[in-house]
Amino acid sequence: MPAKKKTSGGTRTRRPPPAKEPPPTESSFTASAFTPGMAPECLMCPFGLFFFTMRNTRPEVMEHLMTAGNELFLAFRALVEQAGERWDQAQTLQRITVR
Repeated sequence: MPAKKKTSGGTRTRRPPPAKEPPPTESSFTASAFTPGMAPECLMCPFGLFFFTMRNTRPEVMEHLMTAGNELFLAFRALVEQAGERWDQAQTLQRITVR
């Protein structure tokens, strides 16, 4: 004798679709050793530590660092231009011997 299929009597209720999760943000991101820059070796390397620190800084700090870096570059440029002007002056000077 063949086995009978069991059927559930009654109406079926539909389940609502699962709620979509928002994409992960930087603050909700959990770091693992497989995340670039988050391995223990990366936190011992000066470059890895630098990039880890830059990634976790506030925007105000980054803006201040960029402004300070720009000022440092302008000061270096002024020094190089001044040295160039003095070099040009040294080339046009004439030596006069006094007897």
